[in-house]
Amino acid sequence: MIVEYIKEGHVDCPLIRIYGNDLRDFVEFREVTRFLGEESGRSMNLTSRPGISAKNISDIHMTSSDRNCLTITGDAVEWSLNRSEWHLLSLLTQGLIDLPEHIAGHQWLAGPNASPPLDFGEISVVLSKSELGIW
Repeated sequence: MIVEYIKEGHVDCPLIRIYGNDLRDFVEFREVTRFLGEESGRSMNLTSRPGISAKNISDIHMTSSDRNCLTITGDAVEWSLNRSEWHLLSLLTQGLIDLPEHIAGHQWLAGPNASPPLDFGEISVVLSKSELGIW
């Protein structure tokens, strides 16, 4: 799974694209979001997880807190959601895991294209079950 930051060049930018086609990586991402949804104050560096690497950013630091916030400073991303929103992300990820292996799909996890309550801020995050990261 690749986590890529795309600053400009598309209508959905700035965009963080999380993509791949190995279901084990989607299960790992789901487990991270479940972990963050269990208790406030928990945090995780996403690219420190097995099978997940970064492109155009150094890392995504994910935190369970009392506010929803997504910021990029330099090449570092800070992504904070409350527990219920991390739980929602785990459910959205499960939807991609449940797709037949040969079927691509995507979910908006943050930004203007995401469903409420994830539609905050100007930075979009898309999770794509696609080797090319298509959304």
